[in-house]
Amino acid sequence: IKAIEQNKQAFTVVRMLYFGDDAVMALYPNPVAAGQVLTIENDAILQNEQLFVSLSSFSGQAVFEKNIKATENGKTTINLPLVPSGAYLLLLRAGKREYRGKIVLGAE
Repeated sequence: IKAIEQNKQAFTVVRMLYFGDDAVMALYPNPVAAGQVLTIENDAILQNEQLFVSLSSFSGQAVFEKNIKATENGKTTINLPLVPSGAYLLLLRAGKREYRGKIVLGAE
């Protein structure tokens, strides 16, 4: 994955998404196999905070929705569903805050 930050290029397997001065969200491993565990890190997540996670195709079809609790400050994990390989949009909602990212699901 090619990332450009402060006019510098870097390649990484972790996606970091910046929202201005707000929280940063990392999704890893990315790509990840369907049915495996995805880790979500976000500076704004509080331990035991109720979270809503949604995974949808780029055509807008929801393939996974789940309410979970954050396992620790800034971090949680989800077991991904068994869905076809491809790119998906991930929505993380914590209270009124929403964060979006892209994950790539590969074969198991």
